[in-house]
Amino acid sequence: AAGITLRYETVKAGLGATNCPGRFEHIEPKLSKLNSPLVLDIAHNPAAAKALAANWQREFGDRKANLIFGAVESKDIVGILDALLPIASQVHLVPVNSDRGIAPTDFEKQFPAEHPPVEVHENLKEAFKVATLAPTLVTGSAFLVGEAKALFTASDHRASAQ
Repeated sequence: AAGITLRYETVKAGLGATNCPGRFEHIEPKLSKLNSPLVLDIAHNPAAAKALAANWQREFGDRKANLIFGAVESKDIVGILDALLPIASQVHLVPVNSDRGIAPTDFEKQFPAEHPPVEVHENLKEAFKVATLAPTLVTGSAFLVGEAKALFTASDHRASAQ
């Protein structure tokens, strides 16, 4: 529409240099204070969760994730979990710091019969205290990813009124 012709190589280079915070974002081990990789991803719908699972498998192969998950109202939690549970060794459910956050005990009931071990935590910090040597993945809500990022970058996190 702008009358500009872009070559494939130009588009590929531009997209390759694009940084999308909260999308398969790696937090440096020295910042996370974990002994394993930490990945943050705002996979808050089934399609995003499927893409996240594929990216996880591409990067980590058969290594399972120490999954930290929280969600807000109106999300397809069953669809998201269907995509993520196959890559999880254990699941840590946490509340999301939002007025629309769902209590972890409410969506714990939505797990399929066969699933990895599940533990409910009072907050995100508590979930990180029990993180194992497995790579850790924080996902399910943009609010949760924002809170996790604030924990490891010494920035302020404020709950959203949304």
